[in-house]
Amino acid sequence: MYWHIFQNELYSYYRGGDRLTIYKKYRLDNRYSQKEMANKLNINLNTYRNYELGKRTMPYNLLAEFLLLRGFEDDIKLAKILKGIE
Repeated sequence: MYWHIFQNELYSYYRGGDRLTIYKKYRLDNRYSQKEMANKLNINLNTYRNYELGKRTMPYNLLAEFLLLRGFEDDIKLAKILKGIE
């Protein structure tokens, strides 16, 4: 159930008429640069940009790390499940 909600949430944010991915919304809400987010996830900046723009799909293990960064209770539960898949 939560996974379905999360998938719908990936592109469900709007700010100033722009459609935001969950990654960009988190980054902007926490005032991180793209480089800071890439560093937090231990990935290349261009790779992070592609995830944020929706050009690439984040692999489960990396998505789990992102969910742990957000720190919501349901995110932590889903991150544990995703880590078990990889």
